[in-house]
Amino acid sequence: MAEETGWLIERHRDGAPVWFTFDQNNRLADTWTADSTKALRFSRRIDAENAIAWRAISALFLAFASEHRWHDALCPAKPNAKEGGK
Repeated sequence: MAEETGWLIERHRDGAPVWFTFDQNNRLADTWTADSTKALRFSRRIDAENAIAWRAISALFLAFASEHRWHDALCPAKPNAKEGGK
């Protein structure tokens, strides 16, 4: 079974986790999603923590870096060479 690991910026809204991402309709705007597969991913914890500090979102929303693992079907599709991927 294939597995992917990454660090997300997480906070809780009404007791449920949500994750930091960019707005699909406005790439310069950020938002929160309840779908971890749509969240902005970081390879290293320090990178997620630096993004939290840079955006100063931890004080406003009690955000923190959280490690996640996705298995096969939950991993985003990666383009192959035939589809123009590198």
